[in-house]
Amino acid sequence: MAKELEELKKLEYLGMLRIIQLLAQEKELLTSKIQTSIEISGDAYYKARIKLIDYDLIEQKEDKYSAIAPFKLTEKGERLAVYISKILELL
Repeated sequence: MAKELEELKKLEYLGMLRIIQLLAQEKELLTSKIQTSIEISGDAYYKARIKLIDYDLIEQKEDKYSAIAPFKLTEKGERLAVYISKILELL
């Protein structure tokens, strides 16, 4: 049980669940839009983004025609977003 609780702490960090849910709804967004949509400071967003990338939940969409590329959910992130939606339905 302690291990599971420790794993949950990973997603409680700095609005990470909100970022996942937002990207599930919008499919892909630029950093500025994510940050303003969930009302999070730049520093908090960048820390959360690093963790989400490390956990393989989000990735930056490659765009060879633009220097600014949006972020999107990975397959793993999309699966997690389904569970987050189910939790929200229960609330």
